[in-house]
Amino acid sequence: MTKILLSGCNGKMGKMISQTVTNLKDLEICGGIDKNTDKNFNYPVFNSINDCHLDFHVILDFSRADALDSLLNYAEEKNKPLVLCTTGYSEVTNSYK
Repeated sequence: MTKILLSGCNGKMGKMISQTVTNLKDLEICGGIDKNTDKNFNYPVFNSINDCHLDFHVILDFSRADALDSLLNYAEEKNKPLVLCTTGYSEVTNSYK
């Protein structure tokens, strides 16, 4: 079973992904990251990725371009794969170091 941390879980795509994954036996969303911490699904939602201390396999990002730096830093620090599905990036969006 692949455990997913879903960034942007309370957005339009995040809600669709959460609903879709409930029908897949090999995937589980174990937690979410969103500025809106309403719990629309049966997993914990954190305001910041740095608040998350769950065990997971991959970060799936459907959030906002301004979340890129924190996601990249966290993924590198925790040695976790990160799938970026967010749009709106530009050359100046990323100040990741």
